[in-house]
Amino acid sequence: MIIKLLPILTLISSITGLSLSLYTSITSIEGSELLNLTNSLSYFTIQSNVLVLISSLIYIFNIYDSKYIKLLKFGSLVNITVTCIVYFVLLHNLWNPQGIQYIYNLLLHLITPILFLLTWIFNTKYKLNIKYALYWLIYPLIYLIYSLIRGNLLKWYPYFFIDPHFVDTLTMIIYILALSLFIFLIGYMLVLLSKRISKPNWM
Repeated sequence: MIIKLLPILTLISSITGLSLSLYTSITSIEGSELLNLTNSLSYFTIQSNVLVLISSLIYIFNIYDSKYIKLLKFGSLVNITVTCIVYFVLLHNLWNPQGIQYIYNLLLHLITPILFLLTWIFNTKYKLNIKYALYWLIYPLIYLIYSLIRGNLLKWYPYFFIDPHFVDTLTMIIYILALSLFIFLIGYMLVLLSKRISKPNWM
């Protein structure tokens, strides 16, 4: 029974975290509502949680696992896992959220990732190919290009390690290469995990 509830709990967690985060950003006294909203949507954390939200709905409604659906669910897990680990390794000590910020920060960076990982584990009935991990390197590349172009235009960057005001070019390149390798390794480990846990039926 609890296995069937996992995607529902994941959906609730992601919706709550996203709603609180976006509401807080929009109602901020600094900047316009539209600018604050687009800034929030530019965070990798927000985008990865949106992917999880979509994938949770796919699980809930038991949509057929086509090649693209498998790729989407796998990519959602890779991104939300990266979001969780990078936050607690690189970003956790950079701010001290209080009140509503603490709640959505916990939901977006810890609770939703854990719930979605469990959802994926208990619903994976197939083995994945290593090319899935390679495909999802494209998304961070597009995200990086978008963030750098938008940041140059608006003088605002979502993360310090791609902000030229905080790091020099060489340091930025090192961060980007390290994160790219990290994302691939996360994907590769999840591919290996799929080969271990794939069963005819977990449910």
